Amino acid sequence: MKDMGEPRTSRVHLRAPQVRDLPVLEQWRSDPQAQLDLMLRVTKTDRAEVESWIARRTSDPEGDFRLVAAAEDDRAVGFVQLTKIHRASRRASLGLYVDPSVRGTGLASDALARMEQVARDQHGLRTIHLEVLVENERALRFWEAQGYRRTGTLPDHYTREGRTWAVALFEKQLET
Repeated sequence: MKDMGEPRTSRVHLRAPQVRDLPVLEQWRSDPQAQLDLMLRVTKTDRAEVESWIARRTSDPEGDFRLVAAAEDDRAVGFVQLTKIHRASRRASLGLYVDPSVRGTGLASDALARMEQVARDQHGLRTIHLEVLVENERALRFWEAQGYRRTGTLPDHYTREGRTWAVALFEKQLET
């Protein structure tokens, strides 16, 4: 796999997914809580679906998908992605997932800082926006602590298994 070209911190780096990451990616895609947190609409979570998902994410010309890896052992601990990159308006959507075993360690903040740098330096972006379930208080606090500003709420925006959730909208202007 190719080098993703971003600097490593002492704790985390971003890299392309590799075949050895498929089991953990399959585990994350199969986790009902992760599906809810990420607002996924996944019907199949087998190896073939995960491989197809990775192929779509990594080949999207309006996206940038990277694994979050622990610097100490290169173990996948999450993923981060830019989607809907709009080069003319210099904005994109962002998604971030870290394994529950590393939450609260600062790795998510480190990964986010790396991806914000990639967004600014490699994609020329000025603005990142994202959506978070209003009920996900931990995520709301995380994004606010990272300098994201809540810009609104979409009531009944995400529906899954007959239930609907409100979604908070966040935005951050990247420093140039």
